[in-house]
Amino acid sequence: MYKKTWHSDVFFGLHFDIHASEIDTEIGKGLTVEHLLEEFSKVRPDYIQCDCKGHRGYTSWPTKVGTPSPGIVADPLKIWCEAARTLGIPIVMHYSGVWDYAAILSHPEYGRVNAPEQLDGSWTPREINSLGRDSNMTCPLSRYTQEIMIKQMIELIDDYGVNGFWVDGECWASEPCYCDDCVGDYRRRKGDNNLPIPSSREDEGWWDWLSYHRDNFERHVKEYTDVIHAHKPDVTICSNWMYSMRHPDDVVAPIDYISGDFTWIWSVSDAEVEARFMSNRGTGWELMAWGFTNHGKGMGEWVFKTVPALCQEAAVVLACGGAFLVYDSPERSCRIIPWHMDALGRVADFCRARKDWHGGESVPQAAILHSAKAYYEKSIPLYNLGDGAQPVEGALAAILENGYDADILNDNDFYAKMGDYPVSLIPAASGVPKQKIASLGDYVENGGVLVLSGLDETDVFDELLGIKNTGGGAGEEIADYWQNDNKRPQVHMLLEDGICILAHGQWRLVELVDAVGTRTLAPLFLGRDPAVGMVTGQPVYPGVVWRQVGKGAVIGFLGPFMKTYSYTRYPGFRNLLQSALQTAGADKALYRVEGGKQVHISCMEKGGDLLIHLYNTGSATPNTPKSAYIEDVPRIYGIKVTLPIGAKPKKVYLAPDSDPISWTYRDGILNVSIESLHIYEILVVEQ
Repeated sequence: MYKKTWHSDVFFGLHFDIHASEIDTEIGKGLTVEHLLEEFSKVRPDYIQCDCKGHRGYTSWPTKVGTPSPGIVADPLKIWCEAARTLGIPIVMHYSGVWDYAAILSHPEYGRVNAPEQLDGSWTPREINSLGRDSNMTCPLSRYTQEIMIKQMIELIDDYGVNGFWVDGECWASEPCYCDDCVGDYRRRKGDNNLPIPSSREDEGWWDWLSYHRDNFERHVKEYTDVIHAHKPDVTICSNWMYSMRHPDDVVAPIDYISGDFTWIWSVSDAEVEARFMSNRGTGWELMAWGFTNHGKGMGEWVFKTVPALCQEAAVVLACGGAFLVYDSPERSCRIIPWHMDALGRVADFCRARKDWHGGESVPQAAILHSAKAYYEKSIPLYNLGDGAQPVEGALAAILENGYDADILNDNDFYAKMGDYPVSLIPAASGVPKQKIASLGDYVENGGVLVLSGLDETDVFDELLGIKNTGGGAGEEIADYWQNDNKRPQVHMLLEDGICILAHGQWRLVELVDAVGTRTLAPLFLGRDPAVGMVTGQPVYPGVVWRQVGKGAVIGFLGPFMKTYSYTRYPGFRNLLQSALQTAGADKALYRVEGGKQVHISCMEKGGDLLIHLYNTGSATPNTPKSAYIEDVPRIYGIKVTLPIGAKPKKVYLAPDSDPISWTYRDGILNVSIESLHIYEILVVEQ
């Protein structure tokens, strides 16, 4: 489905929006083309995105279709477009889609009818209009898409010559709609005009009802995208966060690329997960950093980020091959802040210094399954993360912090491509359909290492692992668990070095069927002292097991290991995974960096060269949650990279700074020693 557009060639961009409202008074005041050109000359972006309509629905241009803000003094969009044309770069509109207060104020029938009770985790304001509909969020079956969105977009193309739309307030603003049109359409599709409509996860048909609404959202996007592409084919469409981690379905809507603005605080971790998923979606992608942050309490009291912080966030994105852009908030007049552009110029220079080594194809190392079923069952409808992505987040963190590389794949991509990967991880085993068990068994038989977590929720892998429930044979009802719920004695796992670690959450109690082939890597016991809890007569069960199967091996965590790691990052858990991979022989096939958990790698091939992107996720921030502001990134010393490659390389060097390195090649292994790493460098292996 991917087609080449102007966006295929961009590298660094800038995004500006003001979310114009009914209380603005100075939009466009004092704004000039000369001002924009002077400030953009400091950054030299490949493209810019500017405000045209935010969540309040009031436009920042004098639209003939919807509701312009009463505060327009001069047409800022005309000025921004002229500046972009002068620079010869594309200009993209920040346009709020599903979320449009002004459109619903003028057309109350556009509003969504919310669930009878607010959904668990829902953040939407739930302001209700005179028709009993939401005052902010539109229904995908209303005429809003045709009468407002499409007409305004065509107006912007024809009157201003814009090059694309970055549609905000879309999937993440969507929830099930209970209006007569949606209910009637759903019942017609099901062939039952009296079908009860579920309102919570406890009701029959809930998951199918949510699936229907996700289809409705995709139809909404497809409709306006098809019309715009037919009107002017080279205008691009992107729906913010569509087909990202919060939307792991196959890409079916004809959007031109994937994008999202990751969190303004604790940004690196969020960007890292999204980059590892977006880069494997088979289409163009970018990620946007907020140029400002705060203390973490609410949405306000913003402070501009430091240059090292933004360079670190850029490294995470560029290392995986994506375009990077920074969001800055202009004045209400749409003038931009000169000293912000001074800082962003330094960020842009940092990025451009690495452009020659950007992109390429990911080298298969470890594949992580992002199962739609497992995710949607734990997320907030329709597309908000909740706890749904935690197992995947934990799996990625555990792999990267052990010095390995990983890609995140959705269901179809994972099962189609896992044979290319030496290691495959399934962080939430309950998301695997039974018909896929045989293919996973074949993967292991043929030499793959399969890592399973969340086995407290399913027993479909018991035969492969050589285990059974303590209550009976494989396939019988799972009944026996240990769970840490602040009662005593607590459940712990004994690790290799003799220390113990708390087994968070629920762990299934099993026994070994294949006592010869299946080994316990970490036993579960009650209490904290194995000298007491593991003596004869005390209950002890496998917590982590591994089994050799054919040429490969399977590793099983009988509890929510990966989910736990997403919010703990305890070294005991990290070391346990490393030990399990070494025991299974996986480390012999994987590229690895050693230098502390802060140094992460992304392995790419480009033009016949192997590129090992090394970036530093550390921070000099004080050890307190009261200081989330990244002031600097401390340099890391004494880094070692180990690469099992087939032939001695012609040349090995560090780019772009050419810092000192030394290397040897022996018995198929390239060992590289790097003196130090500040934020982001690329180890280039010419083959």
